[in-house]
Amino acid sequence: MKLCYMCSNQHHHHGHHVEWTYPHQPYTDELTRHFHRGCRVSLDCEKLKCVCGKDWASGSQPTICIACGTATCSAECHLEHVQTPGHCLFYTNFTPTHSVFEEMNGFRAILLQNIRMVKPGMKVTQASPRFMTAIKSSEGLSLTIQRGFRQYGNPMASTKAAMAVAETTPDYDFRVCECKCYACTRAPPHPIYNCNHYCELKADAKKLGFIECWCICSHCVTRGGHSRLDCFTSCLANKLDKA
Repeated sequence: MKLCYMCSNQHHHHGHHVEWTYPHQPYTDELTRHFHRGCRVSLDCEKLKCVCGKDWASGSQPTICIACGTATCSAECHLEHVQTPGHCLFYTNFTPTHSVFEEMNGFRAILLQNIRMVKPGMKVTQASPRFMTAIKSSEGLSLTIQRGFRQYGNPMASTKAAMAVAETTPDYDFRVCECKCYACTRAPPHPIYNCNHYCELKADAKKLGFIECWCICSHCVTRGGHSRLDCFTSCLANKLDKA
């Protein structure tokens, strides 16, 4: 397959990078550390402030970027105060970066209008959980957020002021692998379930029981994240291989 089903470009010439490294700014606080590990973090949207100082909900496009984790009241604020100073580097996942700088203005997939619309316990975005999953809480406009392994920056202070760590032991299926073995530290950032074939320690039980399916056949793409075992008998590509 020369064309990527996500961006419709050829990876060798104009698509997004397959290999990548963390573009994190340095951080020292425990909240950010637990957030990056995939721990449950609560976010009180009623207390949220935009990086420009305004109330988050009063803006023209109140969103939360699932690439960097920062809340902004408009697309302009994200571009000017977050992406341009280098706090959100999602655009660097695409080549050439200069031509997509403004077009790829973060991954602002958590919308205030969706938070208000969904019922408690429901997801507020259908974007890839490899970036972030946000569930509406039962109290007001609060969210429970878990971060995946695709991370392109740290949430800024205006957003962290409304966040609190809800757990310190992560159980998120798409969290980043924290293994310190030689093989895992040399590999690009990856989820806990995708290194079972080379991890030297296999410290996490999920590595043994889940190998993610990356097939792009119409059946696998439409069913969302799943293991190769789940689609063994229904994968269209697998059937072609056996024909």
